[in-house]
Amino acid sequence: MGFNIAGMVINSNYDQDIHKLENDLYTGLEIIRECSFDEASSNWKDDGLLYIHFAQKGTKIFFSHEMAMDRGLSQNHESMSYAYSATAMAFYLSYNNIAQDQYREIMESEGTRNMSQGNALPLETDNPTADGLIFALIDKVLEQNWHEIEMEAKCLVCKAVPFKRRDTELDPLMDEIINRGKSSQNKKSKSSRTVNSEISIEKNQRRNLTSNQKRWWQFWK
Repeated sequence: MGFNIAGMVINSNYDQDIHKLENDLYTGLEIIRECSFDEASSNWKDDGLLYIHFAQKGTKIFFSHEMAMDRGLSQNHESMSYAYSATAMAFYLSYNNIAQDQYREIMESEGTRNMSQGNALPLETDNPTADGLIFALIDKVLEQNWHEIEMEAKCLVCKAVPFKRRDTELDPLMDEIINRGKSSQNKKSKSSRTVNSEISIEKNQRRNLTSNQKRWWQFWK
Protein backbone atom coordinates (compact mmCIF):
# COMPACT_ATOMS: atom_id res chain seq x y z
CA MET A 1 0.00 0.00 0.00
CA GLY A 2 2.90 2.38 0.61
CA PHE A 3 3.04 5.60 2.59
CA ASN A 4 -0.08 7.67 3.18
CA ILE A 5 1.30 10.22 5.60
CA ALA A 6 1.22 13.96 6.12
CA GLY A 7 2.95 16.26 8.52
CA MET A 8 5.65 18.80 9.15
CA VAL A 9 9.39 18.76 9.78
CA ILE A 10 11.27 21.63 11.44
CA ASN A 11 14.99 22.26 11.83
CA SER A 12 14.83 22.71 15.62
CA ASN A 13 13.95 20.42 18.50
CA TYR A 14 12.95 23.42 20.66
CA ASP A 15 14.97 21.97 23.55
CA GLN A 16 12.09 19.46 23.71
CA ASP A 17 9.91 22.28 25.06
CA ILE A 18 6.42 22.01 23.59
CA HIS A 19 5.58 25.61 24.57
CA LYS A 20 8.41 26.89 22.35
CA LEU A 21 6.91 24.85 19.51
CA GLU A 22 3.47 26.34 20.19
CA ASN A 23 4.83 29.89 20.15
CA ASP A 24 6.69 29.31 16.89
CA LEU A 25 3.74 27.75 15.04
CA TYR A 26 1.10 29.96 16.66
CA THR A 27 -0.77 26.75 17.45
CA GLY A 28 -2.11 25.61 20.80
CA LEU A 29 -1.20 22.03 21.70
CA GLU A 30 -2.95 20.03 24.41
CA ILE A 31 -1.03 16.88 25.34
CA ILE A 32 -3.33 13.84 25.34
CA ARG A 33 -0.86 11.00 25.82
CA GLU A 34 2.44 9.64 24.60
CA CYS A 35 2.92 6.99 21.92
CA SER A 36 5.65 5.26 19.96
CA PHE A 37 7.16 6.57 16.73
CA ASP A 38 5.76 3.44 15.10
CA GLU A 39 2.23 4.61 15.88
CA ALA A 40 2.98 8.23 15.03
CA SER A 41 4.32 7.39 11.56
CA SER A 42 1.48 5.02 10.61
CA ASN A 43 -0.85 5.76 7.69
CA TRP A 44 -3.78 8.18 7.89
CA LYS A 45 -4.49 10.40 10.88
CA ASP A 46 -7.65 11.89 12.39
CA ASP A 47 -8.04 15.59 11.72
CA GLY A 48 -7.10 17.80 14.67
CA LEU A 49 -4.49 15.46 16.18
CA LEU A 50 -0.73 15.99 15.96
CA TYR A 51 1.87 13.32 16.70
CA ILE A 52 5.09 15.08 17.72
CA HIS A 53 8.58 13.64 17.95
CA PHE A 54 11.49 15.78 19.20
CA ALA A 55 14.51 14.33 17.42
CA GLN A 56 18.22 14.98 17.98
CA LYS A 57 18.26 18.27 16.05
CA GLY A 58 14.79 18.71 14.61
CA THR A 59 11.09 18.06 15.16
CA LYS A 60 8.95 15.59 13.20
CA ILE A 61 5.18 16.01 13.30
CA PHE A 62 2.51 13.81 11.74
CA PHE A 63 -1.09 14.92 11.17
CA SER A 64 -3.99 14.45 8.75
CA HIS A 65 -3.74 15.19 5.04
CA GLU A 66 -6.46 17.81 5.41
CA MET A 67 -4.24 19.79 7.79
CA ALA A 68 -1.19 19.86 5.50
CA MET A 69 -1.92 23.08 3.64
CA ASP A 70 -3.42 25.06 6.53
CA ARG A 71 -0.92 24.30 9.31
CA GLY A 72 1.43 27.19 8.53
CA LEU A 73 5.20 26.90 8.65
CA SER A 74 7.78 27.84 11.26
CA GLN A 75 8.51 31.55 11.42
CA ASN A 76 11.97 30.99 12.91
CA HIS A 77 13.41 27.82 11.38
CA GLU A 78 13.73 25.95 8.12
CA SER A 79 10.56 23.86 7.79
CA MET A 80 8.32 21.90 5.45
CA SER A 81 4.68 20.84 5.52
CA TYR A 82 3.73 17.94 3.27
CA ALA A 83 1.08 15.41 2.30
CA TYR A 84 2.05 12.12 0.65
CA SER A 85 -0.38 9.50 -0.64
CA ALA A 86 0.93 6.47 -2.50
CA THR A 87 -2.67 5.22 -2.76
CA ALA A 88 -3.92 8.28 -4.65
CA MET A 89 -0.52 9.06 -6.23
CA ALA A 90 -0.94 12.63 -4.94
CA PHE A 91 1.78 14.70 -3.29
CA TYR A 92 2.00 18.17 -1.80
CA LEU A 93 4.83 20.09 -0.15
CA SER A 94 5.37 23.59 1.15
CA TYR A 95 8.97 24.43 2.11
CA ASN A 96 10.35 27.60 3.66
CA ASN A 97 13.85 28.63 4.73
CA ILE A 98 13.69 32.23 5.88
CA ALA A 99 17.43 32.48 6.57
CA GLN A 100 18.26 31.65 2.93
CA ASP A 101 15.17 33.33 1.44
CA GLN A 102 13.96 30.05 -0.07
CA TYR A 103 10.34 29.10 -0.63
CA ARG A 104 8.97 26.19 -2.65
CA GLU A 105 5.48 24.78 -3.02
CA ILE A 106 4.51 21.89 -5.29
CA MET A 107 1.38 19.83 -5.84
CA GLU A 108 1.29 16.73 -8.05
CA SER A 109 -1.38 14.19 -8.82
CA GLU A 110 -1.08 11.03 -10.92
CA GLY A 111 2.14 12.24 -12.52
CA THR A 112 0.87 15.74 -13.35
CA ARG A 113 2.23 18.85 -11.67
CA ASN A 114 -0.89 20.84 -10.79
CA MET A 115 0.86 23.70 -9.05
CA SER A 116 4.40 25.04 -8.67
CA GLN A 117 5.50 28.11 -6.72
CA GLY A 118 8.94 29.48 -5.89
CA ASN A 119 12.34 28.69 -7.37
CA ALA A 120 13.60 25.13 -7.81
CA LEU A 121 15.72 23.86 -4.91
CA PRO A 122 19.17 22.26 -5.32
CA LEU A 123 17.71 18.93 -4.15
CA GLU A 124 15.39 18.88 -7.16
CA THR A 125 18.31 18.01 -9.43
CA ASP A 126 18.29 14.48 -8.01
CA ASN A 127 14.62 14.53 -6.94
CA PRO A 128 12.65 16.06 -9.84
CA THR A 129 9.22 14.87 -8.67
CA ALA A 130 7.36 15.84 -5.50
CA ASP A 131 7.28 12.35 -3.98
CA GLY A 132 11.07 11.96 -3.93
CA LEU A 133 11.62 15.60 -3.00
CA ILE A 134 9.41 15.26 0.09
CA PHE A 135 11.57 12.51 1.58
CA ALA A 136 14.82 14.26 0.62
CA LEU A 137 13.65 17.45 2.32
CA ILE A 138 12.51 15.59 5.43
CA ASP A 139 16.03 14.24 5.95
CA LYS A 140 17.62 17.61 5.10
CA VAL A 141 15.47 19.64 7.48
CA LEU A 142 15.60 17.03 10.25
CA GLU A 143 19.39 16.61 9.75
CA GLN A 144 18.76 12.91 10.18
CA ASN A 145 17.50 9.99 8.12
CA TRP A 146 14.04 9.68 9.61
CA HIS A 147 13.89 5.99 8.69
CA GLU A 148 16.63 5.46 11.28
CA ILE A 149 14.47 6.78 14.13
CA GLU A 150 13.72 3.86 16.45
CA MET A 151 10.15 2.63 16.25
CA GLU A 152 9.83 2.68 20.04
CA ALA A 153 11.02 6.31 20.28
CA LYS A 154 8.62 8.43 22.33
CA CYS A 155 6.18 10.84 20.71
CA LEU A 156 3.45 13.09 22.04
CA VAL A 157 -0.13 12.86 20.81
CA CYS A 158 -1.58 16.38 20.99
CA LYS A 159 -4.87 18.02 20.15
CA ALA A 160 -4.83 21.32 18.29
CA VAL A 161 -6.51 24.00 20.43
CA PRO A 162 -6.82 27.80 20.18
CA PHE A 163 -3.41 29.44 20.45
CA LYS A 164 -2.42 31.33 23.56
CA ARG A 165 1.18 32.40 24.02
CA ARG A 166 2.74 30.36 26.79
CA ASP A 167 5.87 30.73 28.87
CA THR A 168 8.37 27.91 28.49
CA GLU A 169 7.81 26.27 31.87
CA LEU A 170 7.09 22.64 31.09
CA ASP A 171 3.88 20.82 31.90
CA PRO A 172 4.43 18.04 34.48
CA LEU A 173 3.64 15.36 31.89
CA MET A 174 6.08 16.86 29.40
CA ASP A 175 8.78 17.19 32.06
CA GLU A 176 8.35 13.51 33.04
CA ILE A 177 8.56 12.33 29.41
CA ILE A 178 11.69 14.39 28.68
CA ASN A 179 13.51 13.21 31.82
CA ARG A 180 12.62 9.60 31.03
CA GLY A 181 13.95 10.00 27.49
CA LYS A 182 17.22 11.57 28.66
CA SER A 183 17.72 8.74 31.18
CA SER A 184 17.19 6.14 28.45
CA GLN A 185 19.68 7.88 26.14
CA ASN A 186 22.33 7.90 28.88
CA LYS A 187 21.95 4.20 29.32
CA LYS A 188 22.42 3.63 25.58
CA SER A 189 25.42 5.41 25.16
CA LYS A 190 19.11 31.81 11.92
CA SER A 191 16.33 33.31 13.70
CA SER A 192 13.59 35.56 12.37
CA ARG A 193 10.00 36.36 13.29
CA THR A 194 9.09 37.73 9.86
CA VAL A 195 5.77 36.36 8.60
CA ASN A 196 5.83 35.83 4.84
CA SER A 197 2.65 37.66 3.87
CA GLU A 198 3.04 36.77 0.18
CA ILE A 199 2.80 33.09 1.04
CA SER A 200 -0.39 33.71 3.03
CA ILE A 201 -1.92 35.64 0.13
CA GLU A 202 -1.11 32.83 -2.32
CA LYS A 203 -2.66 30.22 -0.02
CA ASN A 204 -5.83 32.31 0.37
CA GLN A 205 -6.09 32.70 -3.38
CA ARG A 206 -5.89 28.94 -3.87
CA ARG A 207 -8.64 28.39 -1.30
CA ASN A 208 -10.87 30.55 -3.50
CA LEU A 209 -10.51 28.40 -6.62
CA THR A 210 -13.54 28.31 -8.90
CA SER A 211 -15.96 25.44 -8.38
CA ASN A 212 -14.91 23.62 -11.57
CA GLN A 213 -11.32 23.19 -10.31
CA LYS A 214 -10.22 20.43 -7.99
CA ARG A 215 -9.10 21.59 -4.60
CA TRP A 216 -5.88 19.94 -3.42
CA TRP A 217 -7.44 17.80 -0.71
CA GLN A 218 -9.83 16.19 -3.19
CA PHE A 219 -6.84 14.37 -4.67
CA TRP A 220 -6.57 12.24 -1.54
CA LYS A 221 -10.11 10.88 -1.83
